[in-house]
Amino acid sequence: MRKSKLFIILLLLATSFKMVAQDEEGPGGSQVESLRVGIYTRVMHLNADEAAKFWPLYNEMQSEIQKQKTIQKGIRQKVRENYFTISDEELSKCIDDAFDCDQKILDAKRKYFKEFAKAIPLKKVALIPKADREFQQEILKRMGQMRDGGGGQ
Repeated sequence: MRKSKLFIILLLLATSFKMVAQDEEGPGGSQVESLRVGIYTRVMHLNADEAAKFWPLYNEMQSEIQKQKTIQKGIRQKVRENYFTISDEELSKCIDDAFDCDQKILDAKRKYFKEFAKAIPLKKVALIPKADREFQQEILKRMGQMRDGGGGQ
């Protein structure tokens, strides 16, 4: 019983860090974030203290990454909309800019992984990629269920 109360508190704490971004996420954003928190917490074996340190850093990292992905989306849109008229020089710049965004994403991950290691045990930090994969697999599974008419969880 004590563990379930701790998990609920942990879940509420972690999701509260994402409340600011909910307006941008649209419908289902809260459910997605709750799912993310649950999976990461389970896979990484985060206790309440670790979660309180981890989630603000994780959300900062995601914010930096999202900025770069938004820029990349704009680059792709520019290329797509101007595909038949864009000059080779402009296209080369778009490609370079997209690579710069990729590098900034990688730099942000490296920076925050170092910060995670200061906040939680390194062995738990090493589980982040596994948590990422499990989260992505669960999202794909649920999307498939929705597409197939299951709609439920």
